[in-house]
Amino acid sequence: MAKYSLTVMKKEIVVDLDGIGQLDIAAIIDLINARWEKVQEQRKDVVDTQKITALTTFYIAKELLELKGSQKNISENYTKKINKLIKQIDEVNALN
Repeated sequence: MAKYSLTVMKKEIVVDLDGIGQLDIAAIIDLINARWEKVQEQRKDVVDTQKITALTTFYIAKELLELKGSQKNISENYTKKINKLIKQIDEVNALN
């Protein structure tokens, strides 16, 4: 496994990452740090960095669940359309 030393949310961490490129790692770090900074800006009433980190984690997880739900809906819609096309093809083939 490849070990990486990263700075995320102003903390140095070491993670094992396999099967992911440097650009993807940088994108992940940028996403986390941007969300962390946004939470800090929006929640100036929260000064505890652990709470900011927990809120950041919560919001990222919420976005992930929303994306998974959207993906599921898209997959279900495509499945319905594909089944409809298959049915139409079968009907055409039955006429011939």
